[in-house]
Order: sequence, then C-alpha cells, then structure tokens
Amino acid sequence: MLKALWILLAAHALAQPPAFEAAAIKPSKEAVRGITWDTGPGRIDVRGTLKGLIWVAYQVKDYQVAGGPKWLDEDRFEINAKAEGAANDPQLLAMLQTLLADRFQLVIHHEQKVAPAYALVLAKSGLKIKPVEGATGSSSRSSRGVITAKGLTMAKLADRLSRNLGAPVADLTETPGAFDFKLEWSIEGDKDDVQSSLFAALQSQLGLKLEARKLPIDMIVVDKAEKPSEN
Repeated sequence: MLKALWILLAAHALAQPPAFEAAAIKPSKEAVRGITWDTGPGRIDVRGTLKGLIWVAYQVKDYQVAGGPKWLDEDRFEINAKAEGAANDPQLLAMLQTLLADRFQLVIHHEQKVAPAYALVLAKSGLKIKPVEGATGSSSRSSRGVITAKGLTMAKLADRLSRNLGAPVADLTETPGAFDFKLEWSIEGDKDDVQSSLFAALQSQLGLKLEARKLPIDMIVVDKAEKPSEN
C-alpha cells in the first residue's frame, strides 16, 4: 500500500510542469522596442511584448507567432523570475512557458503552414569556405552589412540570415561541418538594393545562394491570452 502511494506521488510530481520558485511581472514603460532577455544560473530577466515573450520561451521568430488579441504585440511587460536551484537556459525557458500559461492564461497550439520563404542552397560555383577541424562552440556577430562567424553550421547561418531578412530561411545545403567566415555586403540604397547586395555577397564570398520558395513553416497560434495582474 505504501509503495503504491509513493509511486502515485512520484507520478504526480513528474506530471507537474516546471515552474519558478518566484516570479514578478509588471508593465514596462520602456520606449525601446523589441525583446531583451538575460539569464544566469537559476534566473531570467526578460522585457518585451507578450509576442516577444513567446519568441523567447519557445525559441521561435516573429513570423512564427500568429493569432491572439491586438495588444499581444503592443503592450510591454517586464518579468524577473528565479528558479529553486541553478537551472540552465533550457530549464528556465520551460519554466517561462509555464509562467506564461499561468499568469497570462496563454493557450496556444502548433501547426504548419506553407508560406513564402528562402532556401539556402549551394551555388553552381560550389562552396567557397572550408569546415573548421575540431570546432567547439559557435558564435556570430551581425552589424551593418557584416556577419562575422566562428564555428557556424549551415543551419545556424540560415537562422542568422532569417533574422537579417525578417523572413524564413531553411538550410537545404546538405552540408555538414562548422565554418569560420566574414560576410560583407553593401547597405547603400533602399531595402531591395541591400537585399540584392546580400544575395550577391553570399554567392561570391561563400558559394551559397538564396532561392525564393514556398516551404512548410512551424507556427505557434495563440488561441487565448489575458493581461496579468501586476504583483
């Protein structure tokens, strides 16, 4: 009987979603747009709209979140949360998902839709960079017209380009390994000029090409959300 009770209690504990020990949410009056977040062992501080908080919690991009009330991408919030122990980033993000469900009454579902996107493929000239032997870790910095990368995989490059273009980019190069490179393009002219320069630089400097296609995109659809009470 006692053994059965312990099994029942253990199963109940396993079923509980990960949660913070303490969390404060308040409206943010910051004039800064976008999302900012910072983590340390067992803590996370994040500021932005609820849509931005969803990006962080589920590690998706702007175009992957749809639905929800109008204020989803207007009202800004500040969250300061602490875990019971020295939780790492994946654990903290899982706890943030729980917090959004509890305090914002956030209800979502996942679906796929076919949408305009870019496919990152090899150019006819072939790849012009070589993989780094024994690469450990990766980093990339992007400034005006420059991407500097260390140990970057093609998948992570696609992710970086997606941020630069504000559109989905899928890695279809089928190229393993990690790469060091510096990609530079012109930022003169209008948006189309800058984009054309980036496309040309990818081909001439890296031997890569972006092709416009329609591809399946993973989406988070917001079914319900409510503004939290301040604490």
